[in-house]
Amino acid sequence: MISELEVLIIDLEAKEKARCAELEARILKLEQDQAEKEARIIKLEQTWMERESKKNHKFQTRCIQIAKEILNEEPVVEYRPSFMQGLELDAFFQKYRIALEVQGAQHRLHNTSWYKDIKKFEDIVNRDQQKQCICQVNGISLLEVWFDEKPEIVIPKRIQKIKEFVCLVSKSFDIQYKNINPKYLDWHAKLSGLPSVLTDKFAPNYIKHIRKKLEMNLGSSSL
Repeated sequence: MISELEVLIIDLEAKEKARCAELEARILKLEQDQAEKEARIIKLEQTWMERESKKNHKFQTRCIQIAKEILNEEPVVEYRPSFMQGLELDAFFQKYRIALEVQGAQHRLHNTSWYKDIKKFEDIVNRDQQKQCICQVNGISLLEVWFDEKPEIVIPKRIQKIKEFVCLVSKSFDIQYKNINPKYLDWHAKLSGLPSVLTDKFAPNYIKHIRKKLEMNLGSSSL
């Protein structure tokens, strides 16, 4: 015969099991709610990113069109030559050796909607800096337009400054391949407010580009 103590123990165990089952059910419900919330957040982020991507693409197309009309040249879009080491330029205008890069907010600001960790943000900043260095070494003017700028205003101004600099270098470099004074180039760059791409690395490489053209012209004229 079951004693009162055993009955009490059985009753307590049953209540404990019921309470554990209730807690497990509540935990499962909370986990499900959390999973649903995370799924909604991911969907909202994807929707936002798609909208931003479309907006950035539209802005990029607008910038390329403005530069194309000013330079009167059809650019190479999504330019990825071997010397870029796998990196890509939004557009490249061969005649003036101008590369156009349209920079969205993700190139300047860290946001978890774009990057789950700061490392990815640092990677894209490093790639931007690498592009600048490669363009400098190869005598290419890098024209950057930021997401919060008005392309109708900044693109004409920056192209004009680049063309003025290129004209200066071309006139200063005669057929005898005389050297350009680096101090003078530095002075002109600072005076005209040129971007950092037009440094002492750019000038010698652009001179090499001019020299090659001169040699080709001399060769063709002697035929």
